[in-house]
Amino acid sequence: LGAGELIPLNVSTDAVAAFLRRDGPRVVLVVANLRTMPLSGVTISSSAGVLASRRYAAADLLGGGAAAPLNVGNDRRIDRYSPLGILAPMQAYILQLR
Repeated sequence: LGAGELIPLNVSTDAVAAFLRRDGPRVVLVVANLRTMPLSGVTISSSAGVLASRRYAAADLLGGGAAAPLNVGNDRRIDRYSPLGILAPMQAYILQLR
C-alpha cells in the first residue's frame, strides 16, 4: 500500500517498529524486527478508534503464511496483539487485515 493514512502503533519493545497503513477499506499491518536476533512475545497496541470492531484474518503478503487473527473490540483499539510467535531477525512482515 503506497497511499493512505499511516498510523503508528505501540510495541512492547523498542526493537520492533509497527504501523497500520489504511486506504479506504484496505488495511495492512507492517511489523519489523530491527534486531539481529529473533524476538518472541512481542505485542502491539494502539489508541482507540484505529480499526472497526471485528475479527480480522491476517495474511502475510510476503509469502510467510497466516498470522494470528486480530480481534478488535468495541473501543476499536488493538490491545496486546501478538501476530507471530517469533519475529525473525532483521525481518519485516506485511500483513493484510481482512
